[in-house]
Amino acid sequence: GKWNMRFLRLVSRLLSLTWVYKGTLFLSIWGVFDPVVLREEVTRAGPVAIKSMQWLSERDDIFGEAFITEMRKLVDRNPVHPLSHTLRCLQQDGITLDWVDPAPIASGSIAQVHRGTMNGTEVAVKVKHPNIEETMHVDMDIYLAMMKPFRFIEWGYYKSHILRQLDFNEEARRRR
Repeated sequence: GKWNMRFLRLVSRLLSLTWVYKGTLFLSIWGVFDPVVLREEVTRAGPVAIKSMQWLSERDDIFGEAFITEMRKLVDRNPVHPLSHTLRCLQQDGITLDWVDPAPIASGSIAQVHRGTMNGTEVAVKVKHPNIEETMHVDMDIYLAMMKPFRFIEWGYYKSHILRQLDFNEEARRRR
């Protein structure tokens, strides 16, 4: 079914990563391989991989400058979804804007942000990428199954932290 297809796509992405780095993916973190290629492969691997690298990009006490610089691009320079998706989501939520900039300000692993105006006031709108919730849940389950041997990491906490980022209401509460 749908889960099997997601699993096959994820395995394909992970095999792609492994092939590029011939089983030594993390050596690129210490500068052995090209961090640009690593970032591009992580982007193809999907939102959970991107979130993981975003987190690692904050660890300049561990990783080299070239790795940190390249992985920090994953915060707001990810593939964008079509403007039609953004407009459809706004319409479904009953949000009417006077104008929406077709070019997003930023595109993260979960959503992208557009400038717009509402009743003459400049606003920013954040819209989730298509199918992001299903993708994140399925990918996270697959990653957790693959990472079970690494028991020294609290994977339940990691999963809840990643998936909590899908809740924009919680994000708004934290920002107040």
